[in-house]
Amino acid sequence: MRLFIAIPLPENVINIVREYQSMLSEDFRPVRIDQVHLSIAFLGELLGSEDIVSKLQKVRYNKFNLKTKGYGFFPSDKKIRVIWIGLEENQDFMNLQHDTRKNFNFREKLMPHITIARAKSLITDNETHWKNTLLKIKYDEAEFIVDRFILFESVPCPKGYEHKELAVFESE
Repeated sequence: MRLFIAIPLPENVINIVREYQSMLSEDFRPVRIDQVHLSIAFLGELLGSEDIVSKLQKVRYNKFNLKTKGYGFFPSDKKIRVIWIGLEENQDFMNLQHDTRKNFNFREKLMPHITIARAKSLITDNETHWKNTLLKIKYDEAEFIVDRFILFESVPCPKGYEHKELAVFESE
């Protein structure tokens, strides 16, 4: 089982993702709208989910607000593989991320982001892309409430991967 933990996104954030994706050139492969999420942890290939569910049930948090903020690129704006939407720094999110990831011995922090597209190949001709695509992006911020996170299984299928919900963990 290929598993990951993520926060589902509301329609106001999905609409911003759609808008960004509509402005991108054919050099990018947009993330399917039904797969857009805010990752907390990618667990990878595991044999089962029962132990994972019991660990995640112990994570306690109160609902909180997050706000999108700007966009950026991985690995950098000089070498583009991924375009993402960022989030304002938020201690509640950082606590949730830490409390969730410590169950699986993650040491590094994950930079909070929402992936919107991947480059079909590494983009290093930034001047052309900045002029033709990226500078056209008008950014709107969106605020949303985080009141649950989900353990997903990423299941291979003919059109890529389907995200199947295995368990939902509600805030207190």
